[in-house]
Amino acid sequence: MKASFAHSLLLLSCLLCGALSVHGAETENSVGMKMVPIPAGHFRMGQEKRNLNYKWSCSLEIDQGADWDEQPVREVEITKPFELSATEVTNAQYELFEPGHRAARRTGKKISQEDEAAVVNVSWDDAVHFCQWLSAKEKTHCRLPTEAEWEYACRAGTTTFHHHGDVLPDKYIQMNAGYLTQMDLYIPDKSKAPAYYVFVDKISLLEKQHEPNAWGLYQVHGNVWEWCEDNWHGDYTGNPPVNGSIWEGGDKEVRVLRGGAWIIIPDDLRSAFRFRFQPGFRIINAGF
Repeated sequence: MKASFAHSLLLLSCLLCGALSVHGAETENSVGMKMVPIPAGHFRMGQEKRNLNYKWSCSLEIDQGADWDEQPVREVEITKPFELSATEVTNAQYELFEPGHRAARRTGKKISQEDEAAVVNVSWDDAVHFCQWLSAKEKTHCRLPTEAEWEYACRAGTTTFHHHGDVLPDKYIQMNAGYLTQMDLYIPDKSKAPAYYVFVDKISLLEKQHEPNAWGLYQVHGNVWEWCEDNWHGDYTGNPPVNGSIWEGGDKEVRVLRGGAWIIIPDDLRSAFRFRFQPGFRIINAGF
């Protein structure tokens, strides 16, 4: 994503400082990223527990609709508008920076093969280097968004589990492919599989497969994990900032990821859901 005053490439989830009109329209940069304006405002970051009308045997946290690391919920004010890229960074866009990445596009299950699919197999370090390259190219400061900026932009004024509401549309669940990549291992003879099992040879991470949120951002739930600027903090205790800035300190060995991915169960695609990974590792379900 991109911001101005702080330009943040969402899904580059990348934050750029530059000139942005408060009432600015969508713009396009030199590598084809369409930037949408995100207004200043405030929101409640995290997820409060609820008494839901279903029960899961595996976890009380899931029964209550929130994980421990999403609490305590706090009020955050974003004091300046910013820009975010409307979509995740694509293979074609990333390979303008790193042409060698094309050879890393995965074969076998054919995950994210298309030029316009979200780039994967990029580490936090890779994303930061891309931002530095783009900053020089655009002559403005580009960086990953903070975790607070990411959730604020994802929610786009909503307080529900997802920007769609408390329940994702069916097509999100149908497209979630977490179990598909392992089916060949467990059921080599497809003729013996239950009729409701679906086998695929290709997992597409093309952009704009779902409707955007109210601020024009696509794929903030699912598709690929999106790197954020912050180090990992286990929960929201310990005086986190309330102005959307980066939370200093924390565990410097891991960085925040947001948004869920194609391999994640639908319940973990919530706006408040948090994850983390080592900054130097490249994984098949993480982009920016």
